[in-house]
Amino acid sequence: MRVLLNVSKEKLAMFSRAAAPTEFAPLAEGATGDAAVALRGAGFTADLDTAVGLGVPVVVVAGTPDGEGEACARAALEYGVPGECVLLLRNGKVVDLAGNAVAPAARGGRAVGVRAVVAAAAAAVERGLLPEPVVWEMPSPMESAPPGGVTADPVGPEPGLDDPYPAADAREAAEKPADGETPRREEPAPAAAPKVDAAVKPGIPSLEGELALKDFLTAAHRVVAVFRAVEEADSATVAAGLAEACGAVHLEVAPEPRAFRRYGESLEEAVNSGRYAFCNGGNVQTARRDPDLLVVEVDPNVPERSSLDDVYGRADKVAHVVGHDFNGVEKSKRNVRLWLENGWRLDALIVDRVPDASHVVEIFKGTFGTEVGLICGVEGKESFDLLVEKLVEEEN
Repeated sequence: MRVLLNVSKEKLAMFSRAAAPTEFAPLAEGATGDAAVALRGAGFTADLDTAVGLGVPVVVVAGTPDGEGEACARAALEYGVPGECVLLLRNGKVVDLAGNAVAPAARGGRAVGVRAVVAAAAAAVERGLLPEPVVWEMPSPMESAPPGGVTADPVGPEPGLDDPYPAADAREAAEKPADGETPRREEPAPAAAPKVDAAVKPGIPSLEGELALKDFLTAAHRVVAVFRAVEEADSATVAAGLAEACGAVHLEVAPEPRAFRRYGESLEEAVNSGRYAFCNGGNVQTARRDPDLLVVEVDPNVPERSSLDDVYGRADKVAHVVGHDFNGVEKSKRNVRLWLENGWRLDALIVDRVPDASHVVEIFKGTFGTEVGLICGVEGKESFDLLVEKLVEEEN
């Protein structure tokens, strides 16, 4: 294997001796089995552009996860370099953008060595991880449909659009009769017989313990809402872990049940466990009608957009689960920024499947640290202690 790199002939020779039988060669024409490298520093952009044009896997050495390192990683993503091929220096290790260890750091944990570059290049060649720039990407649910189903301007809703959170006086005005009109006396509605939710899709069994979403949320003593910020984010692991840590019921609000397998072999078994409930925008399928604590995992793709309002409006604390790979990080940052600019509450950002010391967590802290009270990673059961303290035990 050859590693193509834009450094002096002397360094190429030194690297080749240290990495034998791997050969280091100038950043020029590539061939099958080669990998190209773009190094942080002067000429990085030109080297990245050249490397991507060679038709071989590309490894980007972004270095420390500071402003310059983040800029290198962002440029790599824009060129389509996979996150597995972007190297960062973190806690004495060389890691990829997902935080996976690639090799030990050199020089006492302060440098990216030849071994790390060769290991990343070899893995990229073996897996065929070629750069692939994106020409179009569908908007994520959080970007296209915040609570209320309306992407509101930070100043206020656009003319002709309903305000997802109308003021009390506006509601009262809407309820007043027009001039000259006799006010109508509201007759109490007759009690309706229980009915099966028509929104439940085929294949999802109808359970006896169905309850309106609003009623279920109101019955809970405390509600923590966990919104999935992007498709890549593992909100199920976070919601299930938090629910287990504080003894809460895990309510999944989504188009289809996915998290139930953590509680049973079937949806019915999971619901009957009393630790899980499901709602696809209609009624809640639950075995417990008055949960003390409720962790609500929300998929923004849920068909009934009003359910997003119901959860958000009742929640004592609101958290977003964000992606941990670089593609997920960038989309999450856009969606979180949109959420905050619209003035919606956000108490925590949770990065799935990475330790709290991860460089990914630092990226979110650097971007939203002054606007969001808690930003952390979760990896293992002990990681949820802080979430329980801040989201469940701490008063508003």
